[in-house]
Amino acid sequence: ESVFGLVARHHATCPYHSLREKNRVLLYRPDIKLNPQLPCSLNTISCKTGFQADELLYQGTTYPLVSATIRNLKGKNDLRLAMLSDCGTSVMSLSRLVSSRLNFGNTIKYCPRCLESDRLKYGYGVWYTNHQISGVTVCPKHLTWLTSISIDADGLNKRIEPPPTTLIGFGSSEE
Repeated sequence: ESVFGLVARHHATCPYHSLREKNRVLLYRPDIKLNPQLPCSLNTISCKTGFQADELLYQGTTYPLVSATIRNLKGKNDLRLAMLSDCGTSVMSLSRLVSSRLNFGNTIKYCPRCLESDRLKYGYGVWYTNHQISGVTVCPKHLTWLTSISIDADGLNKRIEPPPTTLIGFGSSEE
């Protein structure tokens, strides 16, 4: 599961009705823009969820793929530290994606067959990390086209909500 998905599930089950309060409880800040591929605040998310920060970094983000394109160890470590920290302003420049033609935009993708399988297995859908890799358009498990959803609309990305919530088995967080 991607870190974005883990945080989205945390928010969907959070007892607070205010989106700002949800962010404050999990990330200690009312507004944050969490990138689906290269999120920051992994140490904070780790403390709140019980997952190890390096486990989140290596299994819940595209850090392993992106860091493989960085030649020097200092650059790789700087990116790692930026993602673990609560300030992600340098993540995109450290990842060198600013000058890349890869589209690491604000979309998140899911496989309709994975979604249905997850609903039956877990009761909710999961945002998978391997679906979020730039250039991946087909689910490697089901060989099904991935569906992309923009997370820029209405500031959803700033609220870390999984858009639209009905697609992944959550009720509206505003209920």
